[in-house]
Amino acid sequence: MTKILYLKTLCKTPKAKLKITKQLKEALLSLNGIDDTYAKKEVNPNAYRDFILSNTKDFLEHAVDYSVNEHLCSYLKDLK
Repeated sequence: MTKILYLKTLCKTPKAKLKITKQLKEALLSLNGIDDTYAKKEVNPNAYRDFILSNTKDFLEHAVDYSVNEHLCSYLKDLK
């Protein structure tokens, strides 16, 4: 692919921007071999909320452990 696309010249109208965006997305998906069917599925809006609520404790434990570890490492470096 030695062609250079100047997207500003191709996208002078909002419809053209949508068309170019769609074409680029399709081209990238075909090049990568990614199936786009997952993007068409409808997701329950409460699924995000439920995921966050069910994993909050684990995330906070990890964040605290990381913070304490970082603080102790910097403190021990200062002692040396």
